[in-house]
Amino acid sequence: MATAFASATSASKEHSGGTDSITINIPASTASGDLLVAVVGINGAANEMTATGWTALFTTNTGTNAGIRCFYRVADGTEGASVAFSQGAAAGAGMAGWIARITGASFAGSANITSTSDFNTVAATNHTFTPGITPATTNSVYLMGSFARGDCTQSTYAITNNNPTWTERVDEHTAAFTTDVGLSLATATPSAASGSGDYSLVLSASQEACGFLLNVTESASVTVSPSVVTMTGSINAPTVAGGAIVSPAVIGLQATINAPTVTTPEADWKNPDKTSDLGWVNPNKT
Repeated sequence: MATAFASATSASKEHSGGTDSITINIPASTASGDLLVAVVGINGAANEMTATGWTALFTTNTGTNAGIRCFYRVADGTEGASVAFSQGAAAGAGMAGWIARITGASFAGSANITSTSDFNTVAATNHTFTPGITPATTNSVYLMGSFARGDCTQSTYAITNNNPTWTERVDEHTAAFTTDVGLSLATATPSAASGSGDYSLVLSASQEACGFLLNVTESASVTVSPSVVTMTGSINAPTVAGGAIVSPAVIGLQATINAPTVTTPEADWKNPDKTSDLGWVNPNKT
């Protein structure tokens, strides 16, 4: 099954909106095995943002004015109809977030996600972010966007190398221009399995911004068939002199052997806590 964007939901709340969290609905038609990816932005630092049952992938802040945190989980029927993302220390701040449903991207509760994020503290309309990422295959999906301090729309998504056709899925923003927030999501299918280069977009108003680019590919799966190997043999009954009858005439022998356990090798580079872009380690030193 090819990896593909299926749908997305989003929500936002204004600064000092009276709550310390934002609730986003799980996309309709979510099925067990679907990958759910969420990006939530806050008019403040995002380091303490949490969501029960979700794993944090990365956090990026411009300082104390704007921040984003990315989460993911594989749907298993316990994700509920919605999820609350708690602000942590940045109580009362404006927030915006989305949840994207990706099909064909998970196996046995895991997922392959490559991500990069960046920020610009200089208010501008044209934002370029670095570094890029390299998709493992064209059978994958890009997710790109940014979170801006202040109400503004976003457009003109692009990567430097082999720029594909982008489709905007979310442009969520609150109403009060000077104090609130805007968050976007655009998706595309990579046109080549090569480095993306820088990624960029355009805001409708000059603002600070945090940018992100993700690539989701299908996790490797291995199937052994049949799961149990059956071996059948037969032995003729001995011949007995004197007219005696031996029953049964043929003795059957049957044995079963479990199929071997098959594992796929882990990547040499790992990021165990997934909370920092700097957390990558290479235990095998290969």
